[in-house]
Amino acid sequence: MVSTAQTVMFMGRPKLYEAAAEELRQQIQRGRYLPGQKLPSVRELSRQMSRSIATIQQMYQTLERQGWVVAKPRSGYFVVDQLPGQIEEVPRLPRPRLQPESVSEWRMALNSTSHNPGDIPHLFGRATPDPNITSLNPLKKYLADMTRAANASTLGYGALQGVSGLRGQIARRMVSAGCRISADDVLVTTGCQEAITCALQAVTRPGDIIAIDSPTYYAIIQALEAMNLKALEIPSDPVTGMCLGALELALDQWPVKACVVTPNFGNPLGGFMPKKNKRRLIQLAREHDICVIEDDIYSELDYRPGRPEAIKAYDTDERVILVSSFSKVLAPGLSVGWILPGRWFRQVEQQKYITSLTTPVLPQLALARFLEEGHYDQHLRRVKPMYQQRRDIVRNLILRFFPEGTRVTCPKGGLLLWIELPENSDALVLSRAALDSGISIAPGPMFTVGGKYRNYFRLCYGTISSESDYAAINRLGKLAHKTIRPVPRKETGRLEQEHA
Repeated sequence: MVSTAQTVMFMGRPKLYEAAAEELRQQIQRGRYLPGQKLPSVRELSRQMSRSIATIQQMYQTLERQGWVVAKPRSGYFVVDQLPGQIEEVPRLPRPRLQPESVSEWRMALNSTSHNPGDIPHLFGRATPDPNITSLNPLKKYLADMTRAANASTLGYGALQGVSGLRGQIARRMVSAGCRISADDVLVTTGCQEAITCALQAVTRPGDIIAIDSPTYYAIIQALEAMNLKALEIPSDPVTGMCLGALELALDQWPVKACVVTPNFGNPLGGFMPKKNKRRLIQLAREHDICVIEDDIYSELDYRPGRPEAIKAYDTDERVILVSSFSKVLAPGLSVGWILPGRWFRQVEQQKYITSLTTPVLPQLALARFLEEGHYDQHLRRVKPMYQQRRDIVRNLILRFFPEGTRVTCPKGGLLLWIELPENSDALVLSRAALDSGISIAPGPMFTVGGKYRNYFRLCYGTISSESDYAAINRLGKLAHKTIRPVPRKETGRLEQEHA
């Protein structure tokens, strides 16, 4: 069989770089180099292909003009994120019922997240950053130094509101989110989950109705259950986040007390709410006099320069409670988060006292120093392009190895992918089979109140970087093929209506 490169030769003495470009293009199409993956250096590829450096340079320039590769300053050449002619579709979502529902999914969430890392080598179901990045080394050193020098003040109870130096650094960073606050406006918490819980406890009473994204982070659902609150699921778009038209209809119909929303790269969809939608959400909150609890935990992982504005940036009457933490940018084991309670400061402060009294002092001091000396920004510059590349590699592995019809989100930030399997698949069955193969995923029903999203699952690409991980994605795809069941012809119309 004659290759395309050979065909070019027969057309009359082609230029060497054109034949080399055709050869590399075919390798990309066959999957040797995946979208988003770094390509060999000019010198290395010169040796591999037995071509001169000048030829390889012209080859790369040709492929860049054709849209197959992209040059990144001081980094080299990379395969483009989306190959020419490649058409991708985002996951579709069934419409949730716009009515309050009680919550009872605790056991599923516990079973899916309580795995021992030593037992499950591929914990793709946990939303965690990579703890082995070298840009974390200064933080590890500060923690070690402060532990060795620990005394009564650092091992005892700290201030309820948190270490002042850390609160000052948080206030400084929130300026880039559009929020003008002082250290006195910040209350440090033991992670973001405590911040969410304190916020809900401060503004609600048992039986109140809370509007939430659908799908949403499962721990929010569990917090609602623990407080005997009712969840009102608002459909969310994988690209733009919560559907405000549906929220407005729900607010007109039900006495909603608060709305919990993650506007920037939310969990699990990764959607990004445009500025006009953030302004509209604030307007709706004023018209219906509700509190907005904004989960801002993924905003610093925007793959574009800087970070997006928070909803709180448009808050003129302190009805937005913003919560966040360092868990997704640095490491969840630090368990240091914060909350901007606004008008509910005293109520939140009381709930913090009841819940945990204080947050451990040592990690706060280490974090304050890490931020003060500029290491946090250096870390962000290191990890944002890295996570973007991992996103692209994992997405393309899924599209390559999973059943035809699989759809995957492409978030502009964060750590998570939301995957829609063919309609006759079962992510719960896939999850159980994957565990037997040493892989954890988070099945879709965890992220809803009413058992929806059965053919969906969430996957974290934050720690996926080795050939072993890539092989695990391949195995997961093979298992996904096995979960597909035949669909009777009479069910086809019903399935299509569910996604209308």
